[in-house]
Amino acid sequence: MRHRWVDAVSLTAVLSILALLVVVAKDSTVTAAKKETPAARLADIKPDELAGIVNDADGNPMKGVIVDVWTWYKGKGDEAVTDKDGVFRFRPNSDGGRTRVEVRFSKPGYSPHYIVQQPVGVKGLVITLNSKTLIEGVLRSPDEIGRAHV
Repeated sequence: MRHRWVDAVSLTAVLSILALLVVVAKDSTVTAAKKETPAARLADIKPDELAGIVNDADGNPMKGVIVDVWTWYKGKGDEAVTDKDGVFRFRPNSDGGRTRVEVRFSKPGYSPHYIVQQPVGVKGLVITLNSKTLIEGVLRSPDEIGRAHV
């Protein structure tokens, strides 16, 4: 009789542990489902919003990139800074209801990226910043002679 009681207690303990594991697994699934991807956070762009993701040349998200619309209006609410996922999202104030804006993406150590006629309200905007600085033009000495390979 004692063995049956021990077996019943063991079976009850095993079933209790299994039930607990099922609850924990369901909880983990719900938590994982609630975590939004950067792209999901940008799925509902409004027509007057500028939003997207900034990556480095290797495709990694860049935190701390300054996104500046109409650069001559600095500090008037027309700037955003990317978060840890490289995401930025805001409504430019200086666009005056325009559907296209000038925008500059910059971060120390990277070449800035300019877009002269960026449409607002666009989904899927991805910007890539490069750490190499490129200069176009001719470098001249004080005597106005063009220099090559400098």
